[in-house]
Amino acid sequence: VVVGGVSSMRNRAMRMLAAIMLPLSAHAIALFTKFREPDRALRSEWLHFVRRHSHEWPPLANNAIVHHHAVRQFCRSRRRGCSWAQYHALVDSSRAPHAHLFDQSRLPAGELKREAKVCARLHKPTAAQLYEQVARSEPAVLTGLMEGWPALHRWTDDYLVQVVGDRPVGVSITEGAFDTPEDPQRWGFPGQHGTSRAHGGTLRVVARPAHTTLPLESALREMRRFNESGLAYYVEYLPVEALRHPAIHEDLSDSGAVRLNSEGSSEVPASPPPSTPLPNFGDGTAEGAPTLREEGEPGELAIATWLMPKKHLLWLGPGGTIGATHYDPYENLMQVVRGSKIFFVANPDDGRKLGGFTPMQEGHLKLRGSAPEVELYRSVDGLEPKPTELHHYAAASLSVPAEAQPQLPQLRDVVVFNCTAHAGEVVYIPSYWWHEVVSLKDRVSGASPLGINWFYEAFYQRVFPNATWDLSLHYLELNTTLPFNDPFPPLPMDIAGAHATDVAHTPSLRGRGQRRFSDRLAHAQAEQAAKGKATNKNEL
Repeated sequence: VVVGGVSSMRNRAMRMLAAIMLPLSAHAIALFTKFREPDRALRSEWLHFVRRHSHEWPPLANNAIVHHHAVRQFCRSRRRGCSWAQYHALVDSSRAPHAHLFDQSRLPAGELKREAKVCARLHKPTAAQLYEQVARSEPAVLTGLMEGWPALHRWTDDYLVQVVGDRPVGVSITEGAFDTPEDPQRWGFPGQHGTSRAHGGTLRVVARPAHTTLPLESALREMRRFNESGLAYYVEYLPVEALRHPAIHEDLSDSGAVRLNSEGSSEVPASPPPSTPLPNFGDGTAEGAPTLREEGEPGELAIATWLMPKKHLLWLGPGGTIGATHYDPYENLMQVVRGSKIFFVANPDDGRKLGGFTPMQEGHLKLRGSAPEVELYRSVDGLEPKPTELHHYAAASLSVPAEAQPQLPQLRDVVVFNCTAHAGEVVYIPSYWWHEVVSLKDRVSGASPLGINWFYEAFYQRVFPNATWDLSLHYLELNTTLPFNDPFPPLPMDIAGAHATDVAHTPSLRGRGQRRFSDRLAHAQAEQAAKGKATNKNEL
């Protein structure tokens, strides 16, 4: 996808852009996290470009459109163009000083029909097909995208212990269900204490897991004891960059060589590559994110590079665990490496019927004792002081028939369908869709389930507490009429040759790209205003 650009950056055009943006209301609260930092050379080139053109636009402010527009101009002016990864990293870096504020623009998404009743299965989808799924906000299972990944064969417990077994990892511990809304009496106070009769139920307590830190080898050992101990040790939300080993990165692509013995079973390398950090590789800090790597991210999907990455996480548990019904404000691609994952899915508009958006209080399970004699317990001391209504969790269990949940009478009107993915398959869950996740061991080998997921900037943004949906400003200039794999093509040779540096004047464009972004934004807003007037007239 080429993102529509403009032929030049003149004062008048940028003043028009600013005039259009500033009156818009600040209702869309953007979730801001940095995924990667530009490397030193790219950042230096970008700052040079900003200094050269600072007189041509208003100061970069807290407005996602302005930052995207400026970075796009920079990328279109480079001899080498930009990759999607470079583009996204530059936008995040540019916006960082303003991340504590809200975006001042919003553009209503109009009528968005989420009509999916089943989970589609797409074999080797293209970037354009993924875009269609995302734009329609429809879940799907994607197959054939992980073919050739050595991890599908190599990643036994023994292999992981040999390669990264000494790595400390954060571990969550429950009895098997994670973040489940529970009866408040389980937390040590009478049923009438702090209860709410809204929607026919009492105030629920979301049971957050207990947490500890263990070497990965110890965590795997405790996972194997799940049936014996009754405690589920789960590695969740683990950034993939925390497993800093070349073998791990090689295993998450089709470029690694799969070593199979004569019987066809996986073979653990006798001596894995040395445990040393990869180039430009490190953990994020409070001040910034890891540096962008030229070799790309481990496990990235070529069809999804146009999406703006926010988090890249590993999930590993004992099997038989349940992630309670919730939604994520991100586009979610879950890559199943071992075992199976069943996503029970429901439409975002059914939140009230599921017991969502009702007051819930968070409770934190606590540990006493030491391994292997560890015990979980609940108490009022583990409760957060105040409940909240803007919660990501719902009281309903989507994997349980509605008839078994009479406290939620509207649940029977909800269409629940499942997206089941086995090793080598990818689940796409659109942003804000409710889902409950059941993780299962491999049916043949008994290997515990392991998944790697990508969270991306949401294509549509939900404006709470209203039932309002906006088009994300981060995808507003997406031009799907041009190739997805060449977002910012290099300058033509006759233009590039005329400049000694990589920063040059923006080349002229044809077709849709010739229209100024400010013109397209104004046109879109005029259409929305016309629809609003027509609606008001009909109501009168």
